[in-house]
Amino acid sequence: MGSMMRGLRDRQVLMVAARADKPAVTTIGLLAACWLAAAPAFGLELQLPIDCTPGKGCFVQNHPDVDPGGEPRDFTCGDATFAGLTGTDIRLLSVEAAKGVKVLAAAAGVVRGARDDMADHLMRTDADKIAIAGRECGNGVVITHGEGWETQYCQMRLGSVRVHRGDKIAAGAWLGDVGQSGETTFAHIHITVRHGGRTVDPFLGQPVSGICHADGKTDPAASLWRKDVEEALGPPVTRLLEAGFSGGQVNENALEDGHSGVPPLVRTSLELVLFARIMHLAKGDRVRLRAELPLGPPIDLTAQPVDHDKAMMVVAISRSRGQTD
Repeated sequence: MGSMMRGLRDRQVLMVAARADKPAVTTIGLLAACWLAAAPAFGLELQLPIDCTPGKGCFVQNHPDVDPGGEPRDFTCGDATFAGLTGTDIRLLSVEAAKGVKVLAAAAGVVRGARDDMADHLMRTDADKIAIAGRECGNGVVITHGEGWETQYCQMRLGSVRVHRGDKIAAGAWLGDVGQSGETTFAHIHITVRHGGRTVDPFLGQPVSGICHADGKTDPAASLWRKDVEEALGPPVTRLLEAGFSGGQVNENALEDGHSGVPPLVRTSLELVLFARIMHLAKGDRVRLRAELPLGPPIDLTAQPVDHDKAMMVVAISRSRGQTD
């Protein structure tokens, strides 16, 4: 993250505590930016492009890379992006959680193009990446909004796209469903905003040009997001996506697929695992897991400080049946 935010975050400890018979809870210190009320400067106002509740059912995983020619940076000068990313990735917890979640038009306009012929498949190998070369957006829709503005929606579910070239649509119109087509390693909707063919960061309201704000203080009058949407999405922060118990080891891929891939904790389980999946950890952050058990002492783990910024991290601690320490 930016220098000001990083200086505070380095001293933060994320604590996930749980009882074997109750859900895990978390406490975390966060630095948040304050957003002021103002109308967008360019006459384009964007509503939430996905039917979910930010901060609960969905989360911003990545922001546009504001410095495509240099070191990848999001609009807060942080690492919630990757090289050349042109849009905003709003993620769901898993493939299972994404089923039936609608993709919505962020603003009224006319459909310039649509595609709906690519299979849903999370990209995990080099072969997967090669297979979608030139069609990284997957199934998607492009909408023009006049005066050189357009939005593009990617990674939609095969067979779900409901609009066609030339259709006039209203803001909030149902375009299709969240899927896993194209270049994606997690279930999300990718929205790119362009003006005159140039990529625009909707939080900054201007084409990406290498400018970012380490203190998180952007010009609220320039933001393209509707005020309530901007407040709900917010700047990049560390988030606990989920925590729970399982009857065996878990990994990020299993959690991205959904809990069908996570060993359930049952009476006959030989192992008890407390796990946490955390987004946007910064270098120096530490994670502590602790579980109170019905029998025996608690299990407790304080991980080593994170050695570099991490977009996603799974931390787990386990105890085998009969183990007492």
